[in-house]
Amino acid sequence: MFSSGPNYTKLKTHLRLAINRLKLLEKEIKIIADILTSKYGKQYTEACREEAVQTISEKLKHKMSVQSPSKLLVEKYLIEIAKNYNVEYEPDPQVKTMK
Repeated sequence: MFSSGPNYTKLKTHLRLAINRLKLLEKEIKIIADILTSKYGKQYTEACREEAVQTISEKLKHKMSVQSPSKLLVEKYLIEIAKNYNVEYEPDPQVKTMK
């Protein structure tokens, strides 16, 4: 088992971030979180929670972030729903120009 190097550092950082984002709902995740915290310390755990660790990949941060859909996408969905249910719907003129 490896316990050093850049890939290992990224792995443990990503695990800590993922565990924090999952809110420790599952018993098994809580156990893993506790093991990682006891091994790497509360300070490291807190740094991962605050995303203050440089080894967190941007791709992982993006995938785990909470993002609202774009106004254009919402408008397209509303148009299709209205068509499907034969409901009159006037799209937002500001969003129409975004196309």
